[in-house]
Amino acid sequence: MIIGVAGKCCAGKDQVCRILETRGYTSIDLDQLGHQALENHKTELAGLFGSEILDAEGTLDRKALGEKVFRSPESLNKLERIIHPAVDSLAELQISRTKGDLLIHAALLYKSQLQPDVLIWVQSSLIRRIFRAFRRDRRSLGLILRRIGAQRELRSQHFSRYDDIYIVSNNRSLKALEAQVLKIEDQYRSERGIYGSGNIKR
Repeated sequence: MIIGVAGKCCAGKDQVCRILETRGYTSIDLDQLGHQALENHKTELAGLFGSEILDAEGTLDRKALGEKVFRSPESLNKLERIIHPAVDSLAELQISRTKGDLLIHAALLYKSQLQPDVLIWVQSSLIRRIFRAFRRDRRSLGLILRRIGAQRELRSQHFSRYDDIYIVSNNRSLKALEAQVLKIEDQYRSERGIYGSGNIKR
């Protein structure tokens, strides 16, 4: 079985994945694959956004790139047209090499052409997400707010092409989140008689 995990920045996608990993799932983080895709396309990106997005050693400076693209919807769209297909290719390669149940997670999973069997949408309050982002990234509040603001229109409805969508709330304890997630996983498997591993659908 393949479960997609999506939600806004710092809603708790990683926590949901860690819970399911205890049941044997292998996790594929599309955001991490995005970092690889960015580095693979750094020369093309420098041509679009300026050489200042590269450091003195020629490595992509993701912070500098982020400060450029998150201020401009047009720039963000240009970046996504390059990176999303590249991420899909990297994910498909990883999927082909992995046996057993899978997790595919990213905030913008709906922009991917990958289609898991079921989607878990993780939601959390704005103030909790800001606090988590600051604690995790140690970036300026202004940059954190711009990144969160870039996702202000993101809703579970963006994933309407999925047949099965479950919403979990991550505003309480980890134990409460775990109870929701494991209930969904058990219910989905039981209703469909799924006991083996799934295959990605395109």
